[in-house]
Amino acid sequence: MIRKRCVVLYVLLFFCLIAHFAHAHTYRISVLVDTDMALDDTRALAMLLNSDMVDIPLIVTSDGAAAPQAGCENLKTLLKYFEAEETKIAKGRVLGKPAPPWRQWSEDLKWPEPRGVPAKTSAGRPASEEIVNTLESLDEEILYLCLGPLTNLAEAISLSPEIKDKISRLIYYGAHPDNPLPGWNTNRDPDSARFVFDSGLKIYSMSLPEEKLLQFDQSLYKEIEGMDTAAARLVASIHASSIVRKLLSEGHFFVWDEMTVIYLNRPSLFKFVPAARGSNVMCLAAFKNEGVCDTYLKLLGHAADFHLSPRHSVVLKAFPSDLSLFREDVSPYVKKIIEKYGLEEWKA
Repeated sequence: MIRKRCVVLYVLLFFCLIAHFAHAHTYRISVLVDTDMALDDTRALAMLLNSDMVDIPLIVTSDGAAAPQAGCENLKTLLKYFEAEETKIAKGRVLGKPAPPWRQWSEDLKWPEPRGVPAKTSAGRPASEEIVNTLESLDEEILYLCLGPLTNLAEAISLSPEIKDKISRLIYYGAHPDNPLPGWNTNRDPDSARFVFDSGLKIYSMSLPEEKLLQFDQSLYKEIEGMDTAAARLVASIHASSIVRKLLSEGHFFVWDEMTVIYLNRPSLFKFVPAARGSNVMCLAAFKNEGVCDTYLKLLGHAADFHLSPRHSVVLKAFPSDLSLFREDVSPYVKKIIEKYGLEEWKA
């Protein structure tokens, strides 16, 4: 009789734990995004906003593919589409440099029909001031994801050098100005890039020759076009204009800024090596093409699809990452492990 009661007790305890895990808060990474709102930036932001793994307290626009004001307007539409009303936005300063040839198709995007209510966003204070204000208000460190020139971050650090202590890592699509392949983002504002790279921040820099990049071609586009998700429909729509379709058919596009978001989700697919100029800078050396392509599509799928394969049980979907669920000697390491290796590796 006692044995039966023990068995019943263990079974009840097991199901209580499952129910608790199922309702536990999923650990989310805080990310501040800096973008010049090029097409690849918009694709990357679609992945990020479609994900259930990040909190984005602020997105700032820079002078690059799109002008800062036009970037803000497109960003408002993007946030409205993903019902991200809580996200603040701010625009950076105009650099006074000639617009790039791709500015027209970066600004004149063909949007799908937005869902939900308009996002409650405003672009009041300059981007640099908003960055300082946001970082100073945080209790914990944040990841800084830069998809455009480093203008805003350089100005923010100049205003308040102490904010560097609030940035756990800068993930940047570009390289130091002295690198043989600095990238367009760096070349757009090399002085700001040099300042940030020499600031002592921990930086993960992505810059590879074109022949090593994954192409955003007709084949990948058709796969995305065939997906029935809001994120995929948005990516398909912004490439539907005649000029963009022509460029797509000519092999103009590559997976550029999206790599930062894919790395954020699946770090194990990427190999970084220390830069010669300092151990605080890590440079992308290689990545696994097949894994990156697979992750690209998953990040545009249903949010749950990225975390749960049909072959897995529901328990794994709700694998605990809430710090309060772990012993005191373990919980301090949970956040560091997830930020370094990603949620998928944590659950593995």
